[in-house]
Amino acid sequence: MVNKAWEWLDGEGDKTLADWDISRDAPYFGIPIPGMPGKYFYVWLDAPIGYLASLKNYFDSGKAKAKGESRSFARFLAAEDTEMIHFIGKDIIYFHTLFWPAMLNFSGYKTPDQVNVHGFITVSGDKMSKSRGTGIDPLRYLDLGMNPEWLRYYIAAKLNANVEDIDFDPDGSIALNLFRHLTIYLAPVLPNVASDAASFLNIDKKLVWSEADRFLPDGHTISPYVHLMTRVEEKQLDALFEPTSEKSAMTAPSPQPSPAAAGEGVISIDDFNKVDLRIAKIVKAEHVDGADKLLKLTLDTGKGTRTVFAGVKSAYDPAKLEGRLTVMVANLAPRKMKFGVSEGMVLAASGDGPGVFLLSPDSGAQPGMRVK
Repeated sequence: MVNKAWEWLDGEGDKTLADWDISRDAPYFGIPIPGMPGKYFYVWLDAPIGYLASLKNYFDSGKAKAKGESRSFARFLAAEDTEMIHFIGKDIIYFHTLFWPAMLNFSGYKTPDQVNVHGFITVSGDKMSKSRGTGIDPLRYLDLGMNPEWLRYYIAAKLNANVEDIDFDPDGSIALNLFRHLTIYLAPVLPNVASDAASFLNIDKKLVWSEADRFLPDGHTISPYVHLMTRVEEKQLDALFEPTSEKSAMTAPSPQPSPAAAGEGVISIDDFNKVDLRIAKIVKAEHVDGADKLLKLTLDTGKGTRTVFAGVKSAYDPAKLEGRLTVMVANLAPRKMKFGVSEGMVLAASGDGPGVFLLSPDSGAQPGMRVK
């Protein structure tokens, strides 16, 4: 990262470090510039100020003093033994190694002692994306009852000194003394597991760094075995990657049913209009390895193509589906599945008897037309 920063500082020609534009035109989400209507401070300008303001509030509120810190905010920040360490993603080194240190230095504040850079967290090889259902929502993770130390361990185990992406692969993980040594090393990351492991090993509080090079004595008695951690269930991972709208992810009270929906199974015309039904052409249909019911359909929507996994394998030969028109739900949130991301749904009928039947529009319909 040091060499990368020098590339910008020593650049020539079109790589010369230029003046930094700290304003943005409306519409923008930053802080308005006083006396300049329609102008906002660039968010990368006010971010370090926000960090320092948060630290100052920690001191001013008395919380630092309650933790045994007797110095003021200014004295603490100026002290020689105070370290400022930044942990950042690889996409923002430009700001953390150039602009922020310059702002801090010429404002009379301490500059970072270290800037530690890590890669992105990907999910099964894909970049995290809400629209594709490949994001990890930590609050949802907890709401599903998943153990936070699962994720803490998984990420810590993959971190290293290189600027590499960390891939979260849900499908992706020993002698008693080795177990004890590993637990000592992991104790800062997995404090609860370390505490449970100490009880299991019957060693009280000896899971500390100074004990790392020692071994359990011969004849040492351990406690009866109990599970220290359970395995992540596949249904929890499916629920974790199920895309949700920002509104539904917030803890807001459930809306009251409208008068029109008071009867069981009754919806209003507004409810129906929320479903965007479109004509789509099946341009490709193929089997899905390992799937008993699914076919992978590539649909022409009139504005590009989408991939949909449909449970019609028992009823249709893929080769005979290609070229057919069908009806799809175009505004259904994408869903991360074991076999990939499904970007919608095709409509099919079924009853008590055998058979699944795709809905087909009349002749003359074209991909992209809305079904009303």
